[in-house]
Amino acid sequence: MRFQPSLNHFTFRRSAAAALLVALAACSPRAFPETSPHPSPVSVPTEIVYLIGDAGYATPESPVIRQLREDVASRAGGSEIAVVFLGDNIYPAGLRDPADSGRAHDEAHLDAQIDIVRDVAARGIFVPGNHDWDDSGKDGLGAVIRQGAFLDSVRATGVWVGMQPLDGCPGPTSVELGESVLLVFLDTAWWLFDKSLRGGGSCPYRNEGAVLEALRRILLENEAGEQRRVVVSAHHPLDTYGPHGGYFGVKDMFFPLTNAWGPLYIPIPAIYPAVRNSGITVQDQSNPTNARMRWDLAMVFSEFETQPLIFAGGHDHDLEVFEGTQYSVGYILVSGAGSKLHNVGNADAEFAAGLQEGELGYMRVEFFADRPPLLTVITDGTQACGGLDAPGCAGSPTVRYWRWLTLESGESARDDG
Repeated sequence: MRFQPSLNHFTFRRSAAAALLVALAACSPRAFPETSPHPSPVSVPTEIVYLIGDAGYATPESPVIRQLREDVASRAGGSEIAVVFLGDNIYPAGLRDPADSGRAHDEAHLDAQIDIVRDVAARGIFVPGNHDWDDSGKDGLGAVIRQGAFLDSVRATGVWVGMQPLDGCPGPTSVELGESVLLVFLDTAWWLFDKSLRGGGSCPYRNEGAVLEALRRILLENEAGEQRRVVVSAHHPLDTYGPHGGYFGVKDMFFPLTNAWGPLYIPIPAIYPAVRNSGITVQDQSNPTNARMRWDLAMVFSEFETQPLIFAGGHDHDLEVFEGTQYSVGYILVSGAGSKLHNVGNADAEFAAGLQEGELGYMRVEFFADRPPLLTVITDGTQACGGLDAPGCAGSPTVRYWRWLTLESGESARDDG
């Protein structure tokens, strides 16, 4: 897992290819990739980590939210469970001030996610995303602090929810789950936010160097001690083939103004992808600041042979699985299909599904005492009844991809019962 690419690799790897492959991410419906039958039954997992991101438009009636709630409830009590919400928990501008007329809208979408862990033995951990930071607006720090305080108030009622990291701080923070999992959290939105608006005077780590050193220390202590399997969660992924990685659909290619206003179908061919791939926005992987962040993180991870096992993010509204060797992690997971979908390419991804397949979804990682962890990608199954907008379309949770997460440490996959 020790790989040390140049910084240019992180800045230009996607943008160089995007000009040739952008048209391949078309909007036309496509079938999900085939997968072999899911290994079942297996022994009861000791820990389970659910990953769902970009659920900021979630409602209790959303099939994926209902299905995830039922999945968690059916397994609570037999395993230690954490549901990690990977940022952009509230669209479009984070949790607004109580005096703002939009506050009730914000709370409703957040409550739909909180309900997933309400009245069950599970933790709900919310990672801040760029929209939780008011999409880099001037009220970003206030918005993310308000969301953390709101979650704390809910936790005071007996529902195990909270934000990690808190108060607009960058982290890293860590939470032990059961006997064998260490959850590590980073606020990558802080990293990309305007430094003059960050605030965070009370944060233990106030600059990028201190964050990286603290992350290194967490991994060193884990390596020297309990050697738990490490899952790092942040909003921005290390890798992606969605729009933030330079891949766009036909509508983006020819009618980019619809991104500002849906009905604005004025043809401006090819300009939007070219502008985005120039690195104009810090939210895209072609941007030098974004590239530097991912490069710095990868350099810390390169010091460790078998950790982290997983780096999980959202940001792009799709579901993607990568082997993460070139980023010095075991696996890179993008689980940003909680309430929105964008086009996604596949290239060297192990699995990729987005707007073309038309189903929201989440990921589940089960940890066992006697076998490697099992990753399962689940979508809401609404394609069969006409899609999310079809009246009364409840869908059915459907396994679209799974694999045993093996590392170089000698773990071997087992699929026997």
